[in-house]
Amino acid sequence: MNIMSVERQGYHQNRGSLWAYVITRSGNDAQKFIYESNVLWKHQNNIHLVNEWITNDISSMKIQQAVRRGQRIRYLEPDLVQEYIEKHSLYSSESEERNVGVI
Repeated sequence: MNIMSVERQGYHQNRGSLWAYVITRSGNDAQKFIYESNVLWKHQNNIHLVNEWITNDISSMKIQQAVRRGQRIRYLEPDLVQEYIEKHSLYSSESEERNVGVI
């Protein structure tokens, strides 16, 4: 669980309040993330934790690494995501060179 992704992406603004459904990941303590974040702590009653039943340790970093190595990501991402990555040559050595120093 990435605290920044929860604070930036996993929320919905509704009349000035924050609510979120957070799916836990193996090896991470969601309660600790909430405790350590002032924003999340303030809205803790609106955060609903969903415990993952089947461990899924696929991360965007692992997807990017697989694409760079020419490995298939079928079944790891929806077909439309895979098509978008291929169409725009994302995570290739060429795209990495184009983006040096951008971030």
